[in-house]
Amino acid sequence: MIPVAIGSVVLITVDSHYKHFYESIRASPANGFSMGHKDTEPRAFTVLPKLIFLGLGAIAVTAGGADEAESEASGTLEVVIGGFESDSGHLAIALFASAADYQTQSNAVRRAYLPIANLASRWEIPDLPEGSYALIAYHDENDNQQIDMRVFGMPKEPVGVSNDARGVFGPPRFKAAKFEFVAPLTQHALTLR
Repeated sequence: MIPVAIGSVVLITVDSHYKHFYESIRASPANGFSMGHKDTEPRAFTVLPKLIFLGLGAIAVTAGGADEAESEASGTLEVVIGGFESDSGHLAIALFASAADYQTQSNAVRRAYLPIANLASRWEIPDLPEGSYALIAYHDENDNQQIDMRVFGMPKEPVGVSNDARGVFGPPRFKAAKFEFVAPLTQHALTLR
């Protein structure tokens, strides 16, 4: 936290982590939804490990047989988002499967830029493997494809996190926001504030 003194009053501002948490979300109607992170490593360093990983994965599947590959259950996650004050703009939303990705807003499992109708939005995610996930969303009221922030780093536009989790002096942690997705169908509600 960054204390700021104004006269004899000391305000405790939200640390830059909160600002980064929401500011890194970028939405694009043309490309769906992107998190706004740029690759900083040369392409060879990012592609080669992925190719090696994919090659090892193919060997593991071949060695393990088809039964192991089919044993992972998947289904559909239905998310209903409420708390909108208007139907203007769009909803930017992302689904994360790990605490690290959730905190850094990178490697979203799925993401979307959705229309709003009758003060609600709905997102259906098919073919999702069972597991623990967390959702982050914001109402891009002015369609500028980024979240607008206040002076001290608090979001101006309504935001929401799965389980309607709330943070103290920053965004909620993954542990508070995570929920279990169980196939064939799980329904989840999220309210923007």
